[in-house]
Amino acid sequence: MVSAGQTATATVTVTESNIAKTMKSGS
Repeated sequence: MVSAGQTATATVTVTESNIAKTMKSGS
């Protein structure tokens, strides 16, 4: 089972990736 810490880290990584994509496509 995945620990809460690992889940949070994965979520942050995905969120940052999505933000980066949004910034690139927006500029």
